[in-house]
Amino acid sequence: MVDIVGARHCPEAIPDEEIAAIKTLITSVLPYDSHPYLHEGMQVEVVRGPLQGVHGILLRKEKHHRLVLGVRLIQQAAAVEIDVNDVVPV
Repeated sequence: MVDIVGARHCPEAIPDEEIAAIKTLITSVLPYDSHPYLHEGMQVEVVRGPLQGVHGILLRKEKHHRLVLGVRLIQQAAAVEIDVNDVVPV
């Protein structure tokens, strides 16, 4: 099976600097693992720890990641510090 990189079946070029960064990593002596692509504002699910199974929004505050849990009807939310390795994209 072959997939096209891009949106709506329109091919897009992967930026050269992103490919170069990955090539540099895999040719280095540093250990590495694949990791889900996460960004601020993304809907995520907690997969480990006391909040396992909870869905929220990933946020970054200073150098820490936080999980925001909101109640839409009352327009209120709570945020808790979370290890980014414990969440995956929904």
